[in-house]
Amino acid sequence: MRLFIAEKPSLARSIAAVLSRPQENHKLYIQAGDDIVAWAAGHLLEQAMPENYDEKYKRWNISDLPIFPEIWKMLIKKESKDLFDNLTKLLKKADVVINAGDCDREGQLLIDEILEYCGYKGKVLRILISDTNPEAVKKALDNLKPNSDFHGDRDAALARSRADWLHGMNLTRLYTKLAEKNGYSGGPLRIGRVKTPVTALVVRRDEVIESFVPKPFWIIKADISVANGSFKATWRPKDEQDGLDEEKRLIDKSVGDNLVSRLKGKPATITKYESKKLASKPLVGFSLPKLQMIASKKFDLSPAKTLEICQKLYEQGILTYPRSDCEFLPEAHQDEADNVFAVIEKLSSVKIPQFVDKGRKTPVFNSKKVEEHHAIIPSASCKISKPLEGNEASIFELVARRYISFFMLDFEYLQVNISADIDGELFSASGRQILNEGWKSVENDLQDKDDDNDNDEDNNSASLPETSEGENGSCNDINLLEKKTKAPARFSEATLLKAMNEVHRYVRDSEIKKILKETDGIGTAATQATILKELIDSGMLIKKGKNLIASPSAKSLIHALPENITLPDLTAVWETYFRKVKNSAMSIDEVIRFVEDAIRETIASAQPINVQSLDSGNSKKTDGKKSTKKSSIKCPRCGAPMFLRNGKNGPFWGCSSYPECKMTANDKNGKPVFKK
Repeated sequence: MRLFIAEKPSLARSIAAVLSRPQENHKLYIQAGDDIVAWAAGHLLEQAMPENYDEKYKRWNISDLPIFPEIWKMLIKKESKDLFDNLTKLLKKADVVINAGDCDREGQLLIDEILEYCGYKGKVLRILISDTNPEAVKKALDNLKPNSDFHGDRDAALARSRADWLHGMNLTRLYTKLAEKNGYSGGPLRIGRVKTPVTALVVRRDEVIESFVPKPFWIIKADISVANGSFKATWRPKDEQDGLDEEKRLIDKSVGDNLVSRLKGKPATITKYESKKLASKPLVGFSLPKLQMIASKKFDLSPAKTLEICQKLYEQGILTYPRSDCEFLPEAHQDEADNVFAVIEKLSSVKIPQFVDKGRKTPVFNSKKVEEHHAIIPSASCKISKPLEGNEASIFELVARRYISFFMLDFEYLQVNISADIDGELFSASGRQILNEGWKSVENDLQDKDDDNDNDEDNNSASLPETSEGENGSCNDINLLEKKTKAPARFSEATLLKAMNEVHRYVRDSEIKKILKETDGIGTAATQATILKELIDSGMLIKKGKNLIASPSAKSLIHALPENITLPDLTAVWETYFRKVKNSAMSIDEVIRFVEDAIRETIASAQPINVQSLDSGNSKKTDGKKSTKKSSIKCPRCGAPMFLRNGKNGPFWGCSSYPECKMTANDKNGKPVFKK
């Protein structure tokens, strides 16, 4: 008997749909001839808590730290016991198991840890399904591989899980107890490898903005005429020019006044004229983070909501696998263009331009840059024909327009650069004339924009007159224009997600910065949306319009912690280690030793911290009222205070000792209702 174990019921149904018939649908599995397709529902196992290793860890004491398990324990989740028991029974009958976890390292571990916990010794194969349509699933079934080929993914996920446990359990206990020495009583100060540095990014950005004092500076614009017309050019100061700041901005107005007075009406000589025809090839495809960023900017959809929509469209067979950090497609995918275009026309109002070239090789088609999964595109074998609506239609249209652009002409333009000398002073101008919109005609306003860039004073979309080096003209007019420095923009979900993926910009160490610029960010495509959502839901980050602002609790916590815990350097380096584990360049034990050494050093140097202003743990405001530090409601399980919180299904009461105690209760008129 072959036993398929899918990560989710929806994938199990897609697999069963292409297996032999007749079929029998049971509560927790599908029988298809000699095959059985069963499923998990995310992780069925979880890391044991410290008290599962030793009863003494029920009480938090600094003297008991560090907590380093010698033999790691996994526990069956209570809510998943039925699913786990079902798989245990089926595994006893299975001759071959096929791991049908999602196409990422967590998906690999999710199934492997079940097999290892149950001690399964039989043959195990791996199926990678990035498209749930029948034809794609059949292709995947014809390309089964030994599960051992993916042990690197499993080990990387396991290293991540254990490292996060060590970091979170030890440092949460450490800093909570150190805060209590200074009178803090607000519950656990949860320290996370990713969440804490991400929170710190927002805290520091907010503080730069709040302390920012605009400073004036001046630019000089000259109106220069030549035989074929006139153009505006900007003054470029010499290196030795007086009156400039460190960024070569003019801050001495008197210098500008003197220049304007001296140069007005003077002859102008063209020192450089450059006219080049340039072309920009179509952009590469959407990874999940890139799609989330654009969806946030254009539709104000949170990264978590975008992932939810993509996951639904994937399960319906409309999009390919969504949790992808890849922006490229296998070259063989180009043969499916006709089918994908047909899907786009059925499901959206997007029209396929007449001038697409389905045989054109553009940068997105690069098999060397594709690993387990590829860029997100419409599924070539989608069977749905009813047009999409609402947010699903919006997300699909983004993906569809990007896909169409792969087969379109280059964006072509004429770039003109002019330099002129006016009485020994240099002025320059640049202009761009569009010759062929090409792929940009379907991308419209979807191109990525750098929100952190200052306005480019030299950017000129108007065409410039034709001239030549040595031509004499005149400075008809010249003006001194006052500008003011601007504070950086507040983070939005889109720009914070971008910061997580471009973490090198926030790393101080030059060597780490160099490595990370080419490789890693904070978290993975599959986890980043959840991290942001949890920070917002917990009240650490507050959403105002599209902006994210750090709460007073977040500011207090970040200032109380040692700086190295709040910087992205550590977590970014960890990601490089996890990827080394995947490629067998590093072992799990080596990663754990690194983490343990860092924890020992942190404990040895830790001092009491002051977080008096921090409210009750990370409790979110409820009905506009701030959570209080003290609660008269005690947890019936462990005795810790319980607080009213907001969840995805409404208000509920949660124990302040979470995650050690997971006691919850429904809310009724502001009071918890405990199950009898």
